[in-house]
Amino acid sequence: MQYNKQQQQTLFEQTHQLLAIDKTTLNTANLQPIVEKLHELIPYHEWRYYILNEPVISDFEYDELFALLKYIEEFFPAFAVQTLLLNVFLATLLKIFLQ
Repeated sequence: MQYNKQQQQTLFEQTHQLLAIDKTTLNTANLQPIVEKLHELIPYHEWRYYILNEPVISDFEYDELFALLKYIEEFFPAFAVQTLLLNVFLATLLKIFLQ
């Protein structure tokens, strides 16, 4: 898993956009792109943290991203992934280590 500088900058900016989301404004009409972005951002930040040991967001901010995904899956079950969040996390780590 490699990201060029432009991709990393974009992911960093998108992270802060998602962190600023007011959960009360979420609805089924605007969730699909948010969920897709969370599924892209969370593995990126795991890579920065666990593989590079160079996080670009705080632990709190990462927890907020993860909590947003969990909130969406809980209150909008149609957008829940087929696997548990923990399995997604473990699968991401496994992919990184197998590269």
